[in-house]
Amino acid sequence: MTIPAVGLSVSPSSAVVQPSGTQQFSATVNGTINQNVSWSETGNGSVSPVGLYTAPTTTENDIVTATSMADTSKSATANVTVTQKTSSQCGNTLNWTNPACQQIAHGDLNTAIVNGAKDPNAWTVISRHGEYAQNETECNIPSAISATPGQLTITATAAEGTCGDFNTDGSIRNTPTSWPYSTGDLQWNTFNFLYGTLIVQEKVPSSATNLWP
Repeated sequence: MTIPAVGLSVSPSSAVVQPSGTQQFSATVNGTINQNVSWSETGNGSVSPVGLYTAPTTTENDIVTATSMADTSKSATANVTVTQKTSSQCGNTLNWTNPACQQIAHGDLNTAIVNGAKDPNAWTVISRHGEYAQNETECNIPSAISATPGQLTITATAAEGTCGDFNTDGSIRNTPTSWPYSTGDLQWNTFNFLYGTLIVQEKVPSSATNLWP
């Protein structure tokens, strides 16, 4: 009888995260039915039991490690660079289709089926300030959005970000400044339907927390 060796990998294998930002990691375990892993990290950040990494407030390089629960001698790592991203240029000198403007935290947004095929331009990640007319005080950043099959996660964080608002021709509408909160925003770009039902299940904080307008 041959017993296969346990092996595992971490996805993504590397990530760039803003200070106080988050990044979801996942682990794939081979050679055993026990898929459970324990997560750890070296640096001043933290990682939850389900692989959600939270960056420190300062820039640094961290390592996130997943260790197999079936064989604790087996582990895999991912490199994390904590730095300010250049996504504030999206909509200014960079078009939204630029890869730098579409760096979501985890997953794939190219899942809308248009005319029987996946449409890579169906969704656009918004990278700018929230609605000024509603007195919003957050930056919309791509790294606050993650996608898994059947689920879209948008994470709001009490973390400062610098962002502005831009006209469609790229000219500055509101000069980028620092705001106390960050969150994610995306919208349909080319995806639409004539008939059908759209079902949204969402969970927001209680109004008693004053975290939701």
